Amino acid sequence: MAEPFRVALIGGSSHVGKSTTALALATRLGWPCASTDSMARHPGRPWSTATFALPDHVVAHYRALSPDELTDAQLAHYRNMWPLVARRVEAALADGAEPLVLEGSGVMPEPVASMGLAGVRAVWLTAPPELIEARIRRESGFDDADIEARALIAKFVRRSQLYDAEVIGQARRLGLPLVEVIADTTREAALEACLAALRA
Repeated sequence: MAEPFRVALIGGSSHVGKSTTALALATRLGWPCASTDSMARHPGRPWSTATFALPDHVVAHYRALSPDELTDAQLAHYRNMWPLVARRVEAALADGAEPLVLEGSGVMPEPVASMGLAGVRAVWLTAPPELIEARIRRESGFDDADIEARALIAKFVRRSQLYDAEVIGQARRLGLPLVEVIADTTREAALEACLAALRA
């Protein structure tokens, strides 16, 4: 049976499970999956990984700004990049185009609601502040980091929590669907909850 939409948008803060859920959804539907993270650059996670060396400008960004200022900068970045997101959505709605699952923090409730396009459905993942913090601390290696690195990671944690609160506020004002992820939420449960919200 055909889905009642051709574009599925999955938004939310960092570490709430957007990428995992979007990939599972795309696999279930047999659709391509893309991320807004690839559309425009913004200082991301302030820790190094095996494949990512932390750039100096990212360190400077987190050193210079408070968590509130970091969140404001993040929101400004997503407002500026929204035309790119909108064009990607519109391209997927064109005749003959493949349907699309698009995920990322750049999917904000207010601009999505303003599009008013038939064939587009969206849902936002959210998580309790303590779960966001626990996931970030685990991924970043917070417990083994030095004092300076911990300070940067702590700012990222708070920025992520503030952004989560902003997403919740916007979605609730607009009556848009939220799916809360808790510590024992399985990937399958998150997928089914999002799919139910998209089909509603």
